[in-house]
Amino acid sequence: MANYYYFIPTLPGIRPDSGSFMSVDEFLGLCRTHISARDYRTLVTVVKGDGVVKGNRFVEAYSRFSTMLDRALTEERARALGLDEQEYRNDGEKTAFIQQAVRRAVSECNPLEAEELLLRLRFDFLDRNVGSGHRWDLTFLVCYALKLSLLSRRSAFTRERGSEEFERLTSQLRKEIFS
Repeated sequence: MANYYYFIPTLPGIRPDSGSFMSVDEFLGLCRTHISARDYRTLVTVVKGDGVVKGNRFVEAYSRFSTMLDRALTEERARALGLDEQEYRNDGEKTAFIQQAVRRAVSECNPLEAEELLLRLRFDFLDRNVGSGHRWDLTFLVCYALKLSLLSRRSAFTRERGSEEFERLTSQLRKEIFS
């Protein structure tokens, strides 16, 4: 456990607007040599989504939050597309805060801005729920890894890639229409 007190302060700070950051795999590589084998397995399970982690309140809370967010997104996107509300209705746990944030994101005209809103929502949840009692333990490392995952997702959304994908799709549509 003492190793955590030396390892964690060496990690660079990350924020939702961080421009450069290490990859999740690089982070896991660092963790492998600095934390216990048991904690490392738990960390990998959470980050890679290869299983369920029980007994860690933070992980369980994030999983619950993430599920509520995903269900709210499914319901709101189906509503925006005019799909069958019964088929996509969110019968799970809900909070007004998440519902409002999702409505704002789905109503956003710019898809990149919508993704930014959702990224900040997840980041805010992580920051609010890690707690000061977890500055030197596995919970902090799980939170850090989840933030790196979010930043990695955000980095995939660039204007250039978006323009390329738009051009590819419209070109494909033109071919289908005029063929």
